[in-house]
Amino acid sequence: MIKNISYAAKLYSQLATMNAAKEFNATLPISLKVLQNINPLKYLMRVGNATIEVKSKSTLEVGSNYWAFMGKSSVGSIIISNLQKQPKIFDLKNIPLKFDAKILQEFFIESKKPLESYKGFLLERLSVAQSREEFLFFSNILFSLEHNVLSFPMQYENRDSFLQLKQRKKKGKTQEDIIDFYAAFCNLGAVEGRLMLAQEEVLLEIKTPFSNTKALLEENIEFCGGVDEISVLLVKSVEPLYEFEEKLLDLKG
Repeated sequence: MIKNISYAAKLYSQLATMNAAKEFNATLPISLKVLQNINPLKYLMRVGNATIEVKSKSTLEVGSNYWAFMGKSSVGSIIISNLQKQPKIFDLKNIPLKFDAKILQEFFIESKKPLESYKGFLLERLSVAQSREEFLFFSNILFSLEHNVLSFPMQYENRDSFLQLKQRKKKGKTQEDIIDFYAAFCNLGAVEGRLMLAQEEVLLEIKTPFSNTKALLEENIEFCGGVDEISVLLVKSVEPLYEFEEKLLDLKG
């Protein structure tokens, strides 16, 4: 597990470097927030510092954040396509805990019992939470552990991101060591995939719902040093390994 964490932290760092590259911003998905449902097909959205009206055939959740591609029609109206919902952790105004790749690696390498240490750390922070939002945040991180998912709010050059890891149980006599991952970035959108250690080889599979992100990853395939084989796949959507819940404090039957 520790070796897998090291590989995953390195992969996150390399993806985050690409996410922060300003020259790619125009070709990658934008981030927007749904402010109001004007009618069944029209929404008020915030994109950066601007507020705009956008038509969408898909039903969107007011208050939630999405990734999408933005363009203009032949008559000049704004077109939003390939809407992908962002993980709920991005809905939080203030995220009370953020790792970077170096700290993550050090935490899991230096600790004798890293998973127990992480759980203990989260319980301690939960016990001194200063607000409902902070309590809910640390409760969700702990609940993800109960689902065998390690959740890490991350930051790279002041940009928020999110990393989740889940190690598969080995079956039979297989020598494969597989870890599933989910990573969300402001510019790249979300990706999911798996790292597999098999017979001393490191195999990497990445899935993304955005064609431009796929093309960018393929153009910079060398960014994954130390990986023997890489495949990048285009899929309809990707989902967190564990999604944050907003009703953990709802004690009604």
